[in-house]
Amino acid sequence: MTLAELQQAFLSDLTGGDQGGLESVVLDDGSVALATRLGIYRNAYHTRLREALATDHEMLQLYVGEDAFAEIANDFVTATPSKGFSLRYLGEGLPDFLASHPRYGQLPVLAHLARFERLLLKAFDAADDRQVEPQALEALAPEQWPNLVLQLHPGVHVVELGYGTVEIWQALKNQQTPPDTLSESAVWLIFRNRQRLTEFRSLAQDEHSLLTMAGDGAPFSDLCSQLLHWHDAANVAPRAAQLIQAWVSDGLVSGFDQIAS
Repeated sequence: MTLAELQQAFLSDLTGGDQGGLESVVLDDGSVALATRLGIYRNAYHTRLREALATDHEMLQLYVGEDAFAEIANDFVTATPSKGFSLRYLGEGLPDFLASHPRYGQLPVLAHLARFERLLLKAFDAADDRQVEPQALEALAPEQWPNLVLQLHPGVHVVELGYGTVEIWQALKNQQTPPDTLSESAVWLIFRNRQRLTEFRSLAQDEHSLLTMAGDGAPFSDLCSQLLHWHDAANVAPRAAQLIQAWVSDGLVSGFDQIAS
């Protein structure tokens, strides 16, 4: 057996694949049964994966309890074995797994909690990029505004969450009893601020629409046109400028472009 074949056999044994294939190549020193020794490695491997998921999803674990979370983690790892080199990305598929699972999907708040916590991690871990200073807006000439296109920071995420997910998360974080789930949903902005701390806040309909359009490369003039769905013409430009100023102040904007007229 080559080294590569030995490594693959060991990985298969750890992840629940072909167990027993190692017994012929592992030295039996007689002190502890070979099956027991290999079992120790399997248990340690799965324990480490559960611990990593629990670290990334602390509030989800608090919500369901340690035993139930261990069962979720075992089911998830069995269904979607880790393929990456970093445990940081182990739980990327956890929200979708919970949403589609026959049993866990009956409690959709679990998937929403998992998704919220994953986006908090992604915002914190986002690639470094510059954050436009507020003075940059003041330097723009009036004729530059209509064709102004914003570049959003990679730590910016917008997500729709239901079931009172964020309120439940906040209560658990503050060691309070979580509220009952709700039927209404809300749109949330998750981002990393100028102090490199993760923040989140709910979005009004107009801001949600404009932030989505800005992320898709729409110019300032299109943002203003979109605002006519919520505001009269006299208030459109001031509202758009107010939102952009807030985004820049919060560190959501990493640069400006100008589209061709």
